[in-house]
Amino acid sequence: MYDITNVNLGKILRKQRKLRHLSLEYIGDKIDKTKATISKYEKGEIIPDFITVLELCNVLDIDISNLAPSITGIYTSNLPFNTNILYLYYLTSNKLISSTIKLEQEVNNIYSAYFHSGIKNTIEHSAYYYEGTVEFSQTVTYMNFRNISSDKMKLEQVQIIINMPLSNTSNYFNCFITGLTPNFLPIIKRGLITTTPLDTSKIDIKKLKISKEELQKISSDNAWILDTKIYDEFFYDAQ
Repeated sequence: MYDITNVNLGKILRKQRKLRHLSLEYIGDKIDKTKATISKYEKGEIIPDFITVLELCNVLDIDISNLAPSITGIYTSNLPFNTNILYLYYLTSNKLISSTIKLEQEVNNIYSAYFHSGIKNTIEHSAYYYEGTVEFSQTVTYMNFRNISSDKMKLEQVQIIINMPLSNTSNYFNCFITGLTPNFLPIIKRGLITTTPLDTSKIDIKKLKISKEELQKISSDNAWILDTKIYDEFFYDAQ
């Protein structure tokens, strides 16, 4: 079955076409339609028939599930990172905290995750240790952890939400981290996930803070929405 509750076919088609830098004329020529017709598909003025949808999928090199995700098969079995060890950076009291997350595949394509938060010198010397699981699709990854390192914090559960932008081959990803403070107050932080360790002296910690523009947006939307920038340039200057 497919989830069609919030499908906006035209918007998805346009996004997929733009990601591939293809023109309306090109798509139309490939499926024997006019530029105007393709434009109407994207604007939602015309709903293409099923055969045309399949033709559009072929031209855009996408699966039909990209247009309407499967309710029972939303998750992919392919790990969305090119490594099973990730590095997480975030701020606490304006201090940069370095952490690692190790992923291990279990049965039925389920992944376990081991999260060492606040590494001091080596992975054996971290402030807190969590264990949990990972679920992921093409656009988002959820990591759900429970604190097992501290009797005081055993109630604490942490969720890390990682944005996986389409066609983003970067090894840098923005994320939200939700959990509790040591005083058991709910908290949310911005984090930077990387597939290789960074020279922390080159990370601009200002980029891990909430900007004035974001505060204004939060006030307007009554929500903090994770954006889709490319973070290798936004957070870290390898030069």
